[in-house]
Amino acid sequence: MVTIFVLESIHQSGIDVLRDAGKVENMIGWPRERILAQLHRADAVVCKSVTHVDREFIDAAPRLKLVGRAGTGTDNFDKPYLAQKNIPLLTVPRGNSVSAAEFAVMCILMLAKRAVPAIDAVRAGDFRRDLLEGRELQGLRVGLLGYGNVGRLAAERLRGFGCKVLVHDSVAQKMQEAVAEGATPVASVAELLAASEIVSLHATYNDQSKGIINREILQHARPGLWLVNIARGGLMVDQDVLAALDSGRLAGLAIDTLAPEPPFNAEPGSHGYDHPYLHHPRVVVFPHMAASTDEAQERIAVTLARDMCGLIAGWQEEMAQ
Repeated sequence: MVTIFVLESIHQSGIDVLRDAGKVENMIGWPRERILAQLHRADAVVCKSVTHVDREFIDAAPRLKLVGRAGTGTDNFDKPYLAQKNIPLLTVPRGNSVSAAEFAVMCILMLAKRAVPAIDAVRAGDFRRDLLEGRELQGLRVGLLGYGNVGRLAAERLRGFGCKVLVHDSVAQKMQEAVAEGATPVASVAELLAASEIVSLHATYNDQSKGIINREILQHARPGLWLVNIARGGLMVDQDVLAALDSGRLAGLAIDTLAPEPPFNAEPGSHGYDHPYLHHPRVVVFPHMAASTDEAQERIAVTLARDMCGLIAGWQEEMAQ
């Protein structure tokens, strides 16, 4: 029987589908060392953004024939080594796109309307609303760095608010698509930061985009720029962003993906995780929850499970011949 390890939480509906293909073992929340000690029994694994499927992980799993990523990003996987071992990596590229786009728009609204400072003020008994005037989204210049599945859906929703959407993407075809859909193309990241009042990051994290928001780029930013990052924390050089926040070059940051990631399965008081963004008054931090809607999680889990079951059924047919 095929043994499938589930290493991070997925919707129960996906686990139910996987049970049709083999024995499913729940290892959610297990420490890495304990998982590594059991990997010799795994034919397939399911994980998300926290598990590092690196060379050590892959070498510890001699029976491994399939890796399922319940979501989109693959920066925590050693893709060349998986390919060398002929181990397919399945993802669900569009499964959470709507949820993520909605979350990005929510962050933009929160920054523009000064929602968090207003909530904090009221909780402290301060009702001086004249100190908390925000901005209308109508006419607001919103820059999107990246025009993939999430960026495109975010642009569609922002246009509904009357925003002027500016786009920069390193892929020419995506820039052409952005223009065709009513966005204003911008030739560089520096120009995007200079021309926008809010910039939302939707770039794929890779060697080329790592640290793309850095001190040099931030020098071009429009003073008082708001920044949203629901993509990957590694897109930004944290110390440079913090310096820009302290100087006022950046007015605020809403971020959903810290680098390194926090321990999502740990209860408060049971871990020592810390990050400078957690203590900065101009930063709003979310626990990597942009895709955490019931609809997205069920869609991702079921789609991934069905795809994995299809491949597993193919193995079993080959073995039976």
